Amino acid sequence: MDTWMPMREFARIGKKMLITVLGVTPNYKRGSDQGHSLEEVEVDFSTCPSHCELKDVPIEDKATYCKQNCQYQIFSLPKGIYVNEMHRYRIQKDELLKNKKRLSKYQLLQFILYHLMTVDSNGFIKYVSIKAIASLLGCNVRTVKNNNIELSKLGLISTMKYTSDIFSVHITKYKEYHQSRKQNGSGYFRISKELFVQLVSAKSVNEIRASLRLALEQDNKSISAEEYAITTYQDIKQSLPKNISYPKIIKKTLEGVTGSFDIQSKDSIVMFKLRPEFNEKLLRAKKEKQFTQQIRSILGETTYKLSPEDMNDLVQLSMEYGVTYLCEALSLYKEQVSNEEELVVENVGGFVRSLIKKTVFQKFIA
Repeated sequence: MDTWMPMREFARIGKKMLITVLGVTPNYKRGSDQGHSLEEVEVDFSTCPSHCELKDVPIEDKATYCKQNCQYQIFSLPKGIYVNEMHRYRIQKDELLKNKKRLSKYQLLQFILYHLMTVDSNGFIKYVSIKAIASLLGCNVRTVKNNNIELSKLGLISTMKYTSDIFSVHITKYKEYHQSRKQNGSGYFRISKELFVQLVSAKSVNEIRASLRLALEQDNKSISAEEYAITTYQDIKQSLPKNISYPKIIKKTLEGVTGSFDIQSKDSIVMFKLRPEFNEKLLRAKKEKQFTQQIRSILGETTYKLSPEDMNDLVQLSMEYGVTYLCEALSLYKEQVSNEEELVVENVGGFVRSLIKKTVFQKFIA
């Protein structure tokens, strides 16, 4: 019995759902517990990023010019306004977790992991292995089973048992992730497999919560992978449990996420960005190139039979099932094409997908 499962290179999680499972922040007034407004914060301009377009502005002009033009929004963060996450992410009261329960470390990781599996457009995942999940998360089988029970009670998933180890999963509100704003949607967040693996190594659930919130906030800014996003210690404090309220504890929590983020702080300001090895935008381009090379290497002389559309389909299959399983199916495809001269494959992507399902998934029900 194989104790590993196909995993996507990238997963989509609804922003509304992600905030719900992380714990919705109570309404608060930004700047209300600061001794000064954000516009009054003095910034050491020598620490500005080297790629900043305003770096060559004369130092005597920076105080005024950068306040108006800084792309990092150091001076233009909203102050004195109410922050309402339920409104921002269009969360209804009946969508909150029962009793506003916060998920434990392994419950949160397991729920995210389901999104990285081969989930279809309706939120269904076939042939999930309890042992494989336990191995990936670094916990025991009993924890995985208990997590499924708790996640089901909260209405996040439903499961169906096949054997003592194999079951299927339905992510309850998966279809809602792609709803438009007119449909009360709030978009979705992309997470890389590499970032998830990094989250598994976190020492505490609060480090996971802080990491996901920072990644989500960077995504909300719609900035390039090289730019820093901006937040404040107040915003971070409000998003964490009440017992995580002292600056020293917050800083210690942030120290736990520096493996995933480049973080710079000054007074109440926190500048951050995902490190390149975890950034979905950078990783996708890198992996598309890498997987294309691997596909060409396996197919060899048969490559000329692939159209650009075929190659794109195969690259996307590698993103969906993992390049290891794709390469296994490609070897079978190459063998069949070579042995059956009359075999005509008009849809290479569809044919290889069927091979993956027939060969790979049989391992989980054998």
